[in-house]
Amino acid sequence: MSKAKKLLETFGEDEDMGETADLPTIDATNVFDIAAALHAFLTYNHEGQGSERYSLLSRSEFKPGPMWEPGEEADENEWYSAIESLDDYALGELMDRVKNFGNEEDEDALERDIEREDLARDYDQEY
Repeated sequence: MSKAKKLLETFGEDEDMGETADLPTIDATNVFDIAAALHAFLTYNHEGQGSERYSLLSRSEFKPGPMWEPGEEADENEWYSAIESLDDYALGELMDRVKNFGNEEDEDALERDIEREDLARDYDQEY
């Protein structure tokens, strides 16, 4: 099964964002391919410096070498065709997920930090 077909079958829908949230799960096996396909798609499909897609391309942390060709990604990267179907909002969400891959905080630690901040705020208000 091709990666793109697998992507289309394994999309998940985020209730808060509806259809635009039908994005792949980013993992160690696909993050580089998705980043490359996203960068190539945005390279070919922005509308100039003032466009949303150009802004996304500027935020890309994918830094290709001098021999990289976006056309090869469009022809050979199976994620490219799946990315073509996304709107600008979903492209931004996908860019954020790729950029944040590996930087997710432990949810329990985050909840503890929030509780500590709440306790400190309550303490400051009482005294």
